[in-house]
Amino acid sequence: MKKIIFILLVLFISIAFACDKDDEETQIFNFEINPLGETQVSIDWEDISDAETIRFTIDTDSNFMNPVVVSEINTDNNSITLEGLEPVTDYVVKIEVDKSGQLLWSEIKEFTSFYTLEVVKYPSTDDSEICATLSYVSTKLNSSSRTAIFLHEFMKSKSSWGITNIKDTLIREGYLCVAFDFRGHGCSPYADNVWELLDTPWDLREDFDATLNFLETVELERSDEIVVFGASIGACVATAVSTYENVLGGVATSAVEMWSYSMANGSFAPKGMYYFAGELDVNEALGFYYEQDAISLSSYTKEPKKYYIKPNSDAHGVGILEGDTELINSAIYWIRNL
Repeated sequence: MKKIIFILLVLFISIAFACDKDDEETQIFNFEINPLGETQVSIDWEDISDAETIRFTIDTDSNFMNPVVVSEINTDNNSITLEGLEPVTDYVVKIEVDKSGQLLWSEIKEFTSFYTLEVVKYPSTDDSEICATLSYVSTKLNSSSRTAIFLHEFMKSKSSWGITNIKDTLIREGYLCVAFDFRGHGCSPYADNVWELLDTPWDLREDFDATLNFLETVELERSDEIVVFGASIGACVATAVSTYENVLGGVATSAVEMWSYSMANGSFAPKGMYYFAGELDVNEALGFYYEQDAISLSSYTKEPKKYYIKPNSDAHGVGILEGDTELINSAIYWIRNL
């Protein structure tokens, strides 16, 4: 019996020692991945004192059969910038930490390469200043490239369309994508009471016009063709400006007929619009019934035109498209075929 106890004790001590050794040898390294511009990625890490080299392998597939980048660096460094990527592309990177030819640690991470993003400011009417972003892939812009302008909801900002990934898709396809904050929203200042804009919604259309004026000064190769994406009050602006000669049409989620008409600069003759509304979306305080407005606006709109009422939904603005891949794809398909 004593012999059995002794053997068990020896086994227990051996296992405990092995576990302690494994704990000592198990190391975790933290790497931060930051896409840069259109074709680069920066990878940063903290000091690594007990290893010699770090190897980076980047590919579009986790099998790493055809890597686009393979690079190795000494651990004395804390950062590396890797080049040779395609813009707006999903990648996987394998990071391997070695010491004397022995692999100490390995991890696979995902990232998406970036595109050129410019932040710009320009004047609008009433001494207002508009803050906007220009997003594009420089190597994909050409004389056929269209400009897509994104218009947000009241009391939201230009980033709200990001949840649909429509902008990223269009950038990949060679569009110049412009998103701006209406006066009094986001990074566009406004001296007066922003709620008073509901009484003068045409001021927001003037912010769109100011954007067109600014774009005339931008020296990027592209065509004169413009498409618009608008949500709620931004959808009203999109509907109104679709009457412009160089605006082919666009997508309007939760547009209001009354506001769209009041924003029209001259005759109200929208064209090329795809209207979305939630069947249950109602603003009783303002007397807006978005389903009815979508149907009515479509009746005024010149071909091509389309409307879709999302059944049993009170979703509003961009929320109608959020998480609905089928609707998002239908909106993109509409734009492609204008």
